[in-house]
Amino acid sequence: MYFERIEYLWLLAFLPALWFFLNRYLNTARDTMEVLGHTKRRGLRSHQSLSILVGTSATLLFTCLVVALAEPSMNQVARSPRFAGTNVIFLLDSSPSMNAQDIWPSRMEQAKNTMRKFVEADSGNARFALIAFSESSVILSHLTSDIQNLLFYLDFLQTDRRIIYGTDISAALLSGLRVVEKNRNRAPTESRPEERMVMVLISDGEDHSEYLEDVLEQVREQGVPVHCVAVGTPEGAIVPVIIDGKQDYLRDENGVFLRSKAQPQTLQMVARQTGGKFFQASSGLQLQAALKSILGVDPIVIGYDLASRRRSLYAPFLALALFFQAVLMLLRF
Repeated sequence: MYFERIEYLWLLAFLPALWFFLNRYLNTARDTMEVLGHTKRRGLRSHQSLSILVGTSATLLFTCLVVALAEPSMNQVARSPRFAGTNVIFLLDSSPSMNAQDIWPSRMEQAKNTMRKFVEADSGNARFALIAFSESSVILSHLTSDIQNLLFYLDFLQTDRRIIYGTDISAALLSGLRVVEKNRNRAPTESRPEERMVMVLISDGEDHSEYLEDVLEQVREQGVPVHCVAVGTPEGAIVPVIIDGKQDYLRDENGVFLRSKAQPQTLQMVARQTGGKFFQASSGLQLQAALKSILGVDPIVIGYDLASRRRSLYAPFLALALFFQAVLMLLRF
């Protein structure tokens, strides 16, 4: 046991004096009752027992108060779990079709808002990377535990409003593999035990890749699952674009508005061939549920850390003092 204010313990030196005066007072009270003839033999024995109880309670009350003033504490060993690290690589479609508003306020904005919530809610056990893609891909952020850095790029990211008739999912996967390779080539001192690596592909599913099968083979060799979320509704919506600096909508060669619909077939194949999961998100709530199912899994415990900390005993000793005070009041001392 440790004491933060050990100087108060000298007050315990008054315990013999306290016991002496209590004993003298109680004996005087007993003698007075004998002289007045108020006690018989049985009553005398009862009075002696009561005197011992009163003296003991008063002594313990004083002792507990002094110890509480000294602010006692004790070392307590706490065991905290150590979790496996999680690396999440977001592959976010930024092609013009993600501007479609069949999910309000748009597919892209809903995806960004949902991703932000999950990143901000992370307990610090995960690292995140962000890759944007349309006809090509760009790594906006490599794996980092600096949440603010990732959110900066996420806020910066905008959909491409140029007229582009091609989205290349294979380019996004290749960029994801470069992030994986850089992470595995880190210095040993930077590595984390039992890391879990996953990719999360968020897209409406449109794809014009020429080498998707070859890229999927590389992903399988790396053993990284790709979880896919198809954003959009089967009915779809028209796509806002910028033409000659003016707001317009994507049209075909006859001037008819083109509707972008969710196309889950390619995403289902990617998830199936890489050991990932597929989700259809036709609303913001479904998108949140999909990310929760992917990222909200319980972390894997790989060990425990032992830490010693001080536990204050002030409250228990104060409670004991109050208890003995109540005993004295009941005895009408």
